[in-house]
Amino acid sequence: MNSLMLIRTARFSLAKKFCGCTADTMSWLHILYQWTTLTSLIENPFRNRIVESFSEDGMGNLSFNEFVDMFSVLSEMAPRELKAIYAFKIYDFNVDNYLCKEDLEKTLNRLTKEELTPEEVELVCEKTIEEADLDGDNKLSYADFENMISRAPDFLSTFHIRI
Repeated sequence: MNSLMLIRTARFSLAKKFCGCTADTMSWLHILYQWTTLTSLIENPFRNRIVESFSEDGMGNLSFNEFVDMFSVLSEMAPRELKAIYAFKIYDFNVDNYLCKEDLEKTLNRLTKEELTPEEVELVCEKTIEEADLDGDNKLSYADFENMISRAPDFLSTFHIRI
């Protein structure tokens, strides 16, 4: 059994306890409402992007397995590689499988609650691309992103949700 399956099994138990209902009577709207009101997510600027990134339709309509996968990836136990895949998807706002300057600007503005000036945002994004873009195409591929976060020791400790 792979690690995601083990985590999925644990999260199914959590979802049942969390909702106080059985699998037969579980209301997904109720679960999503509970999820979006968790203290750790109320202030999360990526709350909608997280749900959209885990939904097959990209619109935030989650099946139960997608819901469990979401909590699995965002758990403290999930492997770094899995977290990196979904972090990349969350930050890829235009869903083109690259992090372009516009994606980075949106990410930075959300992270800083738009407290930086446009010039500061542009400077940070340009420096990020300059340092992380391994193939020189002015955008970050997943490989570029993975290499960048491998040098960020706090990535694992910040990319999770406590339940």
